[in-house]
Amino acid sequence: MRKDGTPTQFDGVSYARAVALQEVGIWSVEDVYEADVKELMQAEGIGDELARDMKNQADRAFRNE
Repeated sequence: MRKDGTPTQFDGVSYARAVALQEVGIWSVEDVYEADVKELMQAEGIGDELARDMKNQADRAFRNE
């Protein structure tokens, strides 16, 4: 996963969900890494489980530098 890649790189994130994330200011994997779960859940279609999964995926991307 590229750290500067778009949210569509995340498992479970469709184009529509990526657009919803962009509407709340989440544009990249790094943005997901820096956001908290509640911020991610502000996007339409992003629930608690998916937000936590996205955070885990972003954390792994940054740990594997």
